[in-house]
Amino acid sequence: MVKFASCVNKSNYHGPPCPHMDYLKSLVRRAGLEFEEGTVLSPTAQQRREKGYYNDCDNIEDECLPTGKNKE
Repeated sequence: MVKFASCVNKSNYHGPPCPHMDYLKSLVRRAGLEFEEGTVLSPTAQQRREKGYYNDCDNIEDECLPTGKNKE
């Protein structure tokens, strides 16, 4: 079992999700292994994500450092 950590496949204060996730998953599949995306998200990190503390990092061009601000 290969576990891709949340910091690799979700946006967070470290940066955007890994732009190579699809490739990495294909390598794991080709090796005949199972994989799981994400580890446990801490309640604090999830609250910060919901409040807009982290920028939306779906686009690799986005700045993904903490905004320190709420979306409200």
